[in-house]
Amino acid sequence: MTSAPRPDADAAVPAADLLAAARFDHRIGPCRVFDQWFELRTNDAGVAGLLSELYAAMLEGEGEGDRGHLDVQGDLHLDVGADPTVYRLLAPSDGNAGVVARDDEVLVTSPRPATLLGRLVWAINRQVIDGTTDRVLLHAGAVDLDGAGVVIPAEMESGKSTLVTGLLDRGFGYLTDEAASVTTELVLEGYAKPLSIDPGSWEVLAHHDPALAAELAPYLERQWQVPAQRIGPVVDRTRLAMIVFRRYEPETPTRLEPVSPGTAVRLVVGSTFVTDREHLALDRLHELAAICGQVPAYELVGDDLGAACDLVIAELARIRSA
Repeated sequence: MTSAPRPDADAAVPAADLLAAARFDHRIGPCRVFDQWFELRTNDAGVAGLLSELYAAMLEGEGEGDRGHLDVQGDLHLDVGADPTVYRLLAPSDGNAGVVARDDEVLVTSPRPATLLGRLVWAINRQVIDGTTDRVLLHAGAVDLDGAGVVIPAEMESGKSTLVTGLLDRGFGYLTDEAASVTTELVLEGYAKPLSIDPGSWEVLAHHDPALAAELAPYLERQWQVPAQRIGPVVDRTRLAMIVFRRYEPETPTRLEPVSPGTAVRLVVGSTFVTDREHLALDRLHELAAICGQVPAYELVGDDLGAACDLVIAELARIRSA
């Protein structure tokens, strides 16, 4: 998972005072991922527009009567038994630092917009991952092609998000670049967060430069956050057809090699979101074994994005034809 941004020096004005003095008139949400709810608030119209686009795939639409109701002011109230987590982003201005807070907890204070946005994205990721306990959740990318899903479990800095983006460029639909849920019935669901593209991939994915206006560009100077809907269609769920364990190795010929179900279980356990893998619940381990016993799995090794995409597409076509 993306690591938390390093905090900067504290502001001269305490964060609590900055938050108390600000008006957070711009609200994005409620948003939903699995059974996690949150909303975003900010004092800056430009930042609100950026966040609205980044989290558009998670917005709960009005008129979904089974999930909430509108009051006379037009605000949506959730019928979910608990209020959504509220994230506030106070933009830096007038010599004062900005602040990111979760409910009443200050997460970071910084004059640097990129630190603020990075911390916000990280905190939402943590809520989704730590709060989702009712299903197998993998640290993985996931894409879809005409009803056939590919899940890409991988460690950090292994080229997972880059491969997902490359496949989206080839016509795939997007489920996630961070966390995927898979059931023993092979239903694959994703967390359609914005794609996080690190500087090491900016050159090969230069055509996805967010190219923000000058006043917003500093928010993405450390890591691009690209709205999924800019690159391809967002898919809620699909049927899992293929597991690809991605391992980026520089200056290594790109190859796609099948692995046995037993090896797939061993590898996928290492990409399962649990606090202690040695105490992975037995029923979850059985679920993973059942999934790996039904779906072909592969290791994808190498550094050539184009070749990697070609290999995945060709093998998926072979699986579907068979």
